[in-house]
Amino acid sequence: MIPRAASAQFKTVRLFQSENRFRGERIGLGLLWMVILVLGCSDAAPPIENSAGANPAPASAPRTGPPNVILVTLDTTRADALGTYGQSRPASPVVDALASGGVLFEQVSTSNPETLPSHATILTGLWPFSHGVRANSGYVMSATNETLAEILLQKGYRTAAEISARVLRASTLIDQGFEEFRGADDPTARMKEVFFVDEAGGKRSTNTRVGEDISQRGIEFIRRNQKRPFFLWLHYFDAHAPYSAPGKFNSQIPDSRYHAEVAHEDDALGRVVAEVKRLGLVEETLFVITADHGEGMNEHGEQSHSYGIYETTMRVPLVLAGLPDLPKGSRIRWPVRTVDIAPTVLEILGFKNNQGMQGESLVPLIKDPNHSLDLTGYGESTRFATTFGLPVIRFIRQGRWKYIHKVSPELYDLDADPNETRNLIGTEPQKAAELRERLKALLEEEAGAAPEDSIVEVDPNTEAELKVLGYLAHEAISLDANHESLDLWGEDTNGALPDANRLSEIRGLLMRKQFANASEILTPILQRYPESTVVLDMETTIQHGLGNDDAAFKALTRILELSPCDKKARTNALGLLSRQKLDQRTPDTLRRAADACPEDLELLNEYAWLLATSPRTDFRNGEKAVYFSELAVAGSDSPSLPHLDTLACALAEKGDFPEAIQVTEENLARARSEKEPAFVLDLLESRLASFKSNQAIRQEEPSDQQND
Repeated sequence: MIPRAASAQFKTVRLFQSENRFRGERIGLGLLWMVILVLGCSDAAPPIENSAGANPAPASAPRTGPPNVILVTLDTTRADALGTYGQSRPASPVVDALASGGVLFEQVSTSNPETLPSHATILTGLWPFSHGVRANSGYVMSATNETLAEILLQKGYRTAAEISARVLRASTLIDQGFEEFRGADDPTARMKEVFFVDEAGGKRSTNTRVGEDISQRGIEFIRRNQKRPFFLWLHYFDAHAPYSAPGKFNSQIPDSRYHAEVAHEDDALGRVVAEVKRLGLVEETLFVITADHGEGMNEHGEQSHSYGIYETTMRVPLVLAGLPDLPKGSRIRWPVRTVDIAPTVLEILGFKNNQGMQGESLVPLIKDPNHSLDLTGYGESTRFATTFGLPVIRFIRQGRWKYIHKVSPELYDLDADPNETRNLIGTEPQKAAELRERLKALLEEEAGAAPEDSIVEVDPNTEAELKVLGYLAHEAISLDANHESLDLWGEDTNGALPDANRLSEIRGLLMRKQFANASEILTPILQRYPESTVVLDMETTIQHGLGNDDAAFKALTRILELSPCDKKARTNALGLLSRQKLDQRTPDTLRRAADACPEDLELLNEYAWLLATSPRTDFRNGEKAVYFSELAVAGSDSPSLPHLDTLACALAEKGDFPEAIQVTEENLARARSEKEPAFVLDLLESRLASFKSNQAIRQEEPSDQQND
């Protein structure tokens, strides 16, 4: 899509640049080289309202109906960060108390080391390859999935979610089934500014939604709905870097900022537990405490999470508490999975309609902790695939054994070696082969066709938000047969992990426009991964920053060769060309993209606009302009005003002025009825006057001054 800043250079102003072109004045987006942090500005959250005094009293009459459910997901919280899982620091007295009064599962595997796909598994009871969400960016949760919230809503529950991570924003469709859903991007959410030093040593800040606000809003929901069944999801993000726990927690745990934040989120959760007790709802409420993933903490070479699938990031807590029928202080040693959470909750509530879920109810284990369900654990990471073009890495766990499938496979006896320090692949080849066959069978038996509408574009705002949280945003890769199979190629992912850490450092340098330093680090990485679109994207940013636009365009062209429908790369390529005298590269770039991506209506419209209005005679072609414009218009049940405007311009270039006039008159009438801004009406009237004078629309080529 031609950037708005580029179009604004022409004296003949183009009517629209996208579906939002009418919403306010034209803002020059320019090139997407600068990361713009879309962050709210507010002070730290005020103290939470006290749970006594003027607050509503407990209900005088007992409530009826099935139990309430409070699902608590602690972002980036390793199981061993909690006291009840062996942590010696005083990080989790609230969760520890819940565990002592309920059921704790000692060995719990999550499905993915990223937030969005792992939560999708928790809420659907499906593996990532089935619900379709494979990473934090480039995916949404298809509406074809049925979530725990949707099921409980149908059963008469009130449903609400208080969410602190931007990667779980409502636009990812993770909000399915929640009547109330408040995310970190909600204007009513209380935020605090966190200052930190990035991977390259630069000082930066971001705004984050703190646990106190999550708890306060959750308490308000509980008070409003205490007389009827409710399902409340509370998501705490405090343990995710960057760390900024209030002083008392840092004083309490001075040797670990991470564990101080775990104590911070635990304290916030304690306020909810206290309120549930005060309202007399404990015995009518099922607490489910878990995490989406853990944190690398520099073990196994991983600083944070998202890449590796060792226990540091894949083992999470799971505690069930509250209901009187739950065993007190029960610790279940058998391996279970987060995919089992939804079916377990449904059975505890008395609803056994978990057909289609791939997880299993853990109720038999709760009733008889000595009887194993022989569950097969599975987890995957697509980050090496999206970043470096390497295979998806997967693990399978059966009992004490864990097999990691990659170029240099690994096998661990987790009972004897919970920290995964002794790879037994050479001494237990038969066990490794057995687990590999189990993994193959799991993928063949369970993997259905993932919903096609799970894959989406990554918009610039989302990209900026992900980058400030330490993630490398990327377009969703289409996992082809090679990625979905157990085929392996390239180097082992452990060898690529140092480069992944270096990319994080480069990201920090780019934030501070230190392009030369970034180039020095990136050059050898690009030599190792010349077909990585993520690495090539960084190369374009660096080269543009250094003033080497020809080198930047070369890198963008390579991205488009590898991924023809990459809209960001195409936008940046056209943006570069718009700053120069028009040459053959502009129509060639659009033509190749239009041929490769015929379902991209915006792209078809952009190509038609160039063919219809280019200042260069050799670029214009009225017949082709009408053809591609009609494709863009026909592709929508309700064609947009911008696309109809392009069609009118294409008809004029073809010489069919009567038809161009008719389309523009209809467009103008529609714009008036929809109360579009005055500048839009003026522009359409100008178009109409030109067509009535048998004049086609022409862009003006950038001047030499504009090229400087």
